[in-house]
Amino acid sequence: QRVMTSTALIVEVPESETIVSQYRLKFDEVASRGIPAHITILFPFIPIEGISESLVDELQSLFRETKVFPFQLSNWERFDTALWLRPFPEDPFRRITEKIYERFPDYPPYEGKHTEIQPHLTVAQFTPPDSQNPEWSRIEQSTQAELPIECVAKGLSLYICDQSGYWKRHLSIPFVDIESK
Repeated sequence: QRVMTSTALIVEVPESETIVSQYRLKFDEVASRGIPAHITILFPFIPIEGISESLVDELQSLFRETKVFPFQLSNWERFDTALWLRPFPEDPFRRITEKIYERFPDYPPYEGKHTEIQPHLTVAQFTPPDSQNPEWSRIEQSTQAELPIECVAKGLSLYICDQSGYWKRHLSIPFVDIESK
C-alpha cells in the first residue's frame, strides 16, 4: 500500500516550541513526523509531482512584498478534534492563505470543507472528536502562566511528505524584514 504523499504551506512558530513541543509530540502525530510548531496556511497543497522551479518562483514572487509581522499566541481554543492556540492578529494569516488560494484556486483551504479560514496552532488532536477530553484542560492549565507567547512570522515554508510519511522542509520563503534593511 502506497503512503499518500503531500505538501503543505505553513508559517513556522519556533517561539512556541518550548511550551508546546512536549504536548505536540504526545498528542499531534505530525510533530513526530517532522512538522514543527506552525500555523497552517494551506494543506493539502500541490501534489509533490507539481513542485517545480516555476512553482517555487511563483510562490517567491507572490510573497516578495510581504513583511515580517509580530503576533501573539494567547488564547486556548477547541475544535471537536483539536486543542489549539489562536494567533493575534489573525488577519495577516488569512490574507496569506487567500493570496495563495487566489493564485491556485484548485487548492482551497481545508479542501473546501470549511468556509471560514481560522488560523491556529494545533497542539493536540484526538480522534474520535473529544472536545471535553480532560487532557486538554490539563494542557491549558499547565501552560496558562506562559501565555501569551510573543512570536514573529518570518516567512512561509513549503513542506513535503514523502512515502515514508515523514515531512521535510523543501523551501523557505522569507518575508521582508524592514528592521534589517
